[in-house]
Amino acid sequence: MSIREVCSCGAEFETDLPDQVELVKNWRRTHKHQVDKPERKDSSILSNTDNAVIGFQPELPVFNDGEEI
Repeated sequence: MSIREVCSCGAEFETDLPDQVELVKNWRRTHKHQVDKPERKDSSILSNTDNAVIGFQPELPVFNDGEEI
């Protein structure tokens, strides 16, 4: 006889010893659900620089005698 516990997060605990019921109960009580952690993004890299504000005005077109260069 095998005792098997499976958590909704995918963690498993299994024992073939029927006298290990206390061990299974302890696992149920102490198991911490493993949640998917989002991938860490490097905050030093911006993928969309159109929305980046870094403290200066955008470069304006240079005009030479009224015409844009």
